[in-house]
Amino acid sequence: MKHKQLHNIPDSGFKVPKNYFERLDAHILTEIKLGELPQTPGFKTPKDYFSNFDKRLIEKVSEEKEVKVISLSRWKKTMASIAVAASLLLLFQVSFNNPEPVTFGTLKTASIEYFLQQEDYSNDDLARLFSENELSTSDFIDYTVSEDIANEFIETVDIEDYILN
Repeated sequence: MKHKQLHNIPDSGFKVPKNYFERLDAHILTEIKLGELPQTPGFKTPKDYFSNFDKRLIEKVSEEKEVKVISLSRWKKTMASIAVAASLLLLFQVSFNNPEPVTFGTLKTASIEYFLQQEDYSNDDLARLFSENELSTSDFIDYTVSEDIANEFIETVDIEDYILN
């Protein structure tokens, strides 16, 4: 071929297999991993292992070993008696170990507040619980709070607790 006709060749003559560059990195990593594997096997069988394997297997299988059997009927009786004892213990614990009866005075304020928050009470419902004789406006008007106590209250209270939804 002459030098002047080289520019007219549309094909270079070299072809790359389909998806060659998409699989190139996986192929290289596979070759590296295969190169790291040991070339010799790590295990060896003893000499004449398979020649008398059948005889040894039959001997081991035919040997009868005495197995200890645990009766389930005894186990069931034992578990039933344990269950009855635990039930009686729980019954006595609950019924006789109550040192003081639950009264309104023994309830903590946080428990009462939590109960009232969980129930859907309105202010009118709560107001019905008190009689007019128990609450009067003079109880709130005549009561004075010192400035120090008011400032301390404002500093320690989270205002978001008092904002209504």
